Amino acid sequence: MEEFLNIYEKNKADNNIFFGFSYGAMTAFLASLKVKADILILCSLSPYFQEDLPSLFKYWKKSVGKKRIKDFKTYKMSELVSKVRTQTFILYGEREGKFIEKRANDTFNKIKTDKQLIKVKGAKHDMGNKQYLEEIKKVIEKL
Repeated sequence: MEEFLNIYEKNKADNNIFFGFSYGAMTAFLASLKVKADILILCSLSPYFQEDLPSLFKYWKKSVGKKRIKDFKTYKMSELVSKVRTQTFILYGEREGKFIEKRANDTFNKIKTDKQLIKVKGAKHDMGNKQYLEEIKKVIEKL
């Protein structure tokens, strides 16, 4: 996230939109709590917050490594989400699986700002999916 924040500091504008997919959505979310973002677009927010870890597949946890899991344990969504002050769009693919869908819905339900949840029909964990790109385009056109 430090790299993201350094880039932000060098390039911030009058209006700042934080956009991320998967781990990038986690980074965008966490960064929006540290610096001013005007809009937050979270696509397929990864389910690697403290609350998610006990139920994840063991091979998922193994694939990200012990060091990252240790870091993820420090991010408790139920505490962090109350700090969101930014208009937020949460998108996820209909065919991504239960963990990502649960993370999207849980985050959406706990955010108290202007928000929108978008379930992308037919999409897997692929932002390049035609339906996913169409939904992102619709979000951008609303801004």
